[in-house]
Amino acid sequence: MVQDLRLILIVVGAIAIIALLLHGLWTSSKERSSIFRDRPHKRIKPNREESFQEDDDRHQNSPLRVKRALLEDEDAEDDYSDVTVSPAAAKPQQVPTRPRDTQSEIDPLLDAETDQEPETTLIHQQSSPPVHSVPENSMQPAEPQIEVVREKAGPAAESPVAKSERSKETVLVLHVAAHVGGVLNGEALLQGILQAGFQFGEMNIFHRHLSPAGSGPVLFSLANMVKPGSFNPDEMSDFSTPGISIFMMVPSYGDANQNFKLMLQSAQRIADDVGGVVLDDERRMMTPQKLEAYKARIREVTEVNG
Repeated sequence: MVQDLRLILIVVGAIAIIALLLHGLWTSSKERSSIFRDRPHKRIKPNREESFQEDDDRHQNSPLRVKRALLEDEDAEDDYSDVTVSPAAAKPQQVPTRPRDTQSEIDPLLDAETDQEPETTLIHQQSSPPVHSVPENSMQPAEPQIEVVREKAGPAAESPVAKSERSKETVLVLHVAAHVGGVLNGEALLQGILQAGFQFGEMNIFHRHLSPAGSGPVLFSLANMVKPGSFNPDEMSDFSTPGISIFMMVPSYGDANQNFKLMLQSAQRIADDVGGVVLDDERRMMTPQKLEAYKARIREVTEVNG
């Protein structure tokens, strides 16, 4: 019994010792693996930082880095000058001095290409102040000029000189013409003119007086459409013409509108007697719109003389 118990204790102790040895080996291998896994990362990170530092140190004094720094400084100076200096107070002589000083300080570190770059930016800086200053200076006197023009245009439109330039008199003309390709017979024309109340008179033309008998002031007159426009009553039987013209001066004696109405009636009567047509002053067919234009001309002249 005692021997069996001793054997059991020996076996249990051996198992415990083996378990402790295995646990120790496992923990040591775990720590060793973690150490080997961390070492490359720690080595790569310093090497990478050292490579970045070496690259920065290598390119710190390179012409490209100096050129980039110069351009950034010049852009910063341009922004500062645009914000602080107003275009009205800016002096073009002072603008290029600052880039020239900067260029003289960096010239020993730059090659031929970097010498040309600041010159182009310098030209741009020299040309920029007039671009900002000229439009503002030119825009300021523009408003008073417009106001002066408006002040001059206002009284000119209402001045009595412009009112006097409007026509104080006008001539209203009507035509009695034959149809296309035809002529008016002289004998029939003479009969129609006399029946319309015209009388032969001065300048060898016919006149319509206030009285059909030929007394009183002349209201309107009748002439030949063909030059010289005169007639010979003794030869009217052998006479022919493409048309006649009836004209009236405005203002005239009495009511101009009534006189024009009488002239239109006389022209229509003569046209009916000789087989012609009544035309306007442009030798076109008479229309209601044209009659309104005649009345407007009479009204305008009447207002000017009234």
